[in-house]
Amino acid sequence: MFKNLKIGTQIALGFGSVIVLFTVVSAIAFLGLNNTYQGFVDYRGLALDNHFSSQIEANLLSIQLNAKEFLVSSKDQDVQEYKRHLEQIHGFLEQAKRLVQQPERAALVQKVDQEMARYQTAFTEVVQLVHRRQQILSGQLEPNGLAMRKAITEIIQSAYADQDLEATYYTSRAQEQLLLGRLYVLKYLNSHHHEDLDRALLEMEANVNKTKQEMDAALQNPQRRALFAQFDQAHTTYVAIMKDLFQVTEQCNSLIENVL
Repeated sequence: MFKNLKIGTQIALGFGSVIVLFTVVSAIAFLGLNNTYQGFVDYRGLALDNHFSSQIEANLLSIQLNAKEFLVSSKDQDVQEYKRHLEQIHGFLEQAKRLVQQPERAALVQKVDQEMARYQTAFTEVVQLVHRRQQILSGQLEPNGLAMRKAITEIIQSAYADQDLEATYYTSRAQEQLLLGRLYVLKYLNSHHHEDLDRALLEMEANVNKTKQEMDAALQNPQRRALFAQFDQAHTTYVAIMKDLFQVTEQCNSLIENVL
């Protein structure tokens, strides 16, 4: 059961009683590192040198800030700063391994070093997933979304010009469903709420697929048939990419919630 706890929680439990610093915790309660920080406060209370432990605490706060900034902005600059502070923490821990002689404290230093390594592995994977999500969104999803919109707009304009009311009606319905689907994709990426994910799938997959069948039956004009084929292909690709995007996002969220 202990192994299933988040890394920060394991560190805190290993340290025993935690000094509750409400003003500090309110500022750093993010990604589970508040537990790690509290652990080091307790660690400092075990008679390590004041300056030495203060340096570890300061770098932990900086790591948390860098991680938070990266998840908000996705800037590599924040990752580089994170790595710089992490390297400093490892340096201080190596010093502690050499200087701390008391068995209980030495075991605590070793435990912290191991859990920081696990945290580093998890955060590295989060960075990779965030980059993958950006590539899917800008390199694949958006171009196919543009192709869908372009094709369906041209169908509506052509059908309206020819006063083909049936074709105009069904294509307009598909356009509305596409707009709703794309809206809820963006809402999910911001909120990470499963209700937004489910609504995006409902509109973009189930509803549009049904309307596509009605469009297929209603569209007779050769030009509009060709545009429909383009739309159909772009939509099918969009749905597949959208699901890939959701999967990557869920993996990233799982690491943040359960490991970090």
